[in-house]
Amino acid sequence: MTCGTHIFKKNGQRRLLGIACLLMAIGMVLAGQMSVRADAISATRLARLSHGVNMSVWLRGGYKQSYGEEDMKLLRSIGVRHLRLPVSADLLFDETSPDRLDTVNLKRLDQIIALASKEKLGIVVALFDVSPRLWTSPAFATKFATFWQTLAAHLSATDPDYVFLETANEPAVETAEKWNPIQADMLAAMRKGAPRHTLIADANLRVVEQEWSQVGALEKIMPVSDPNVVYNFHFYEPLAFTRQGETAGWEKLRHFHDVPFPSSPAAVAPVLPKIDADGRSEVEFYGSNNWDAAKVEGLIKRTADWAAAYKVHLTCNEFGVRRLVAPPSDRLTWLLLTRTLLEKYGIGWAVWDYDGDFGLAQEKDGKRAIDAQTARALGFQVESGVQHFASVQKPNENLPVIDPRKKGYTLAWSDEFNGSKLDTTKWIDSYPDNNRTHSNGEQQYYAPDGYVVTGGELKLKAQKRTMGGMPYTSGMIASYGKFAQRYGWFEIRMKFPKGKGMWPAFWLLPETKAWPPEIDILEILGHEPNKVYLTNHWKPVDGVHDGKGDSYTGPDFSADFHTFALEWTPTELLWYVDSKERYRTDRHIPQEPMYVIANLAVGGDWPGLPDAATVFPASMDIDYIRVYQKRTSANAAGSPRR
Repeated sequence: MTCGTHIFKKNGQRRLLGIACLLMAIGMVLAGQMSVRADAISATRLARLSHGVNMSVWLRGGYKQSYGEEDMKLLRSIGVRHLRLPVSADLLFDETSPDRLDTVNLKRLDQIIALASKEKLGIVVALFDVSPRLWTSPAFATKFATFWQTLAAHLSATDPDYVFLETANEPAVETAEKWNPIQADMLAAMRKGAPRHTLIADANLRVVEQEWSQVGALEKIMPVSDPNVVYNFHFYEPLAFTRQGETAGWEKLRHFHDVPFPSSPAAVAPVLPKIDADGRSEVEFYGSNNWDAAKVEGLIKRTADWAAAYKVHLTCNEFGVRRLVAPPSDRLTWLLLTRTLLEKYGIGWAVWDYDGDFGLAQEKDGKRAIDAQTARALGFQVESGVQHFASVQKPNENLPVIDPRKKGYTLAWSDEFNGSKLDTTKWIDSYPDNNRTHSNGEQQYYAPDGYVVTGGELKLKAQKRTMGGMPYTSGMIASYGKFAQRYGWFEIRMKFPKGKGMWPAFWLLPETKAWPPEIDILEILGHEPNKVYLTNHWKPVDGVHDGKGDSYTGPDFSADFHTFALEWTPTELLWYVDSKERYRTDRHIPQEPMYVIANLAVGGDWPGLPDAATVFPASMDIDYIRVYQKRTSANAAGSPRR
């Protein structure tokens, strides 16, 4: 079905959205061509979906946070009725075995559901970080539907009045019509696995390729015949206000700060001189759009009209405002307005997020405290003068200390950096073929003088100087052409500089120069000096790249030296921080020799650019790099080459 004409201003928010799709839908309903019974979902379930909170970093690879019984009691006490639990799909899904779930992460999911259920909180299991191949590869889509049926069958043992299953968060398919059949197949598979549970269908992010609007895309969603489905959209309009300062997504947002709501030319005028040239015209344009309560209500009413036309139930399971750079009083105004409008039109909701940039709660002194003003704007119950808080859950530190030598490993290759210059029999100071730059938006040139060896340490130096067409220089080492090994224990002892834009890493690549695989033994973002990322990358069956990992939050790793290690066997990868295991996987294990890289990147799509507080020169200090090996027939083919 092709509907309407849409005019889009690139990088802006000027849209003329036709209502042809909605009128056609109403006509189909009136003509009896389509009828979806909305009364198949009990009032109990709908009430549970009415007021919720997203728990965005509980079960996502690379964003892990620990919550406990205190958090559940706290949320229940202020009136939260359900949690939306984002789950990274690749924590459970392996496309080579779509009917087999990752047992370690499945256990974590079951524990979280049990924890929420104990406090009578509903929980929406929402799959996040789904590969775009879901809509570009029919074979992948079929496997993903099989996976969803398997997961739904597992979750069918839970109470359907408390547990809800959501298809795939924020699909970015080129058109909404293309998303409809893909989602219908998923919903059918989920229903086979969980006959009694209420399912949640997601609106596409795009109406057409160059028009990003979940409200517009929702109007093109065709409901399935299954009456036990709730339909979902996200609401962050106007984006220039709610997502200001964000470094992901629309590039212009990173330049926005202090942007007001409501907007008008007069309201944004005092802000314009503070906005750099890359964002100023867009903030000016936002002001000219005169965003106010009536405009927000108009959009939300459109979603309600769509739901009424199809006789289905609707939820908005994401809305919110980043708190870091938005005017605080305007943020509260928008939250109160949006929440009350959703309730006015009978739309359930879940605010983004429990803590973090958008948070209902904020961490301080080992406690996670509810922000009373935010809670009141959302209609939650907080007593004046009473602090509502939960203790922050700490990672389990009662873990055994692992010594590779006690596991049968012997030292195969190492560098203690005890000399006065780099040992060129072991290292090169660039990528293969003397390549001294990298992709990912990185801003450094790996200079031949980007390091020094002194005092028993190798120091990789990041400096603000132009070389090789890049605004920064830094240092790296790689054992390419000197040493590679299959399986073993790979360890580094190091400390790194903190600061926005710093991106130190210790990792492995295949000596064939093919990519993937890649094993990131550690990556750290300088503005998060207490969090280390641990990731495995591989080539999927019908794609180019996929990855799976986790993170560990510990002390400030920039304050002193720490050890980071990988144990690589034919069947498993295990990551260690300060000799304690922090993550393991048995999926997609590389089976070829790989060489070692240590580098200090500057800038990039992930860490963002350095800011005014980032100190240069900066140094990543390495005490040693050691590689151990078990002398067995299994790894003889991968013995070290010197």
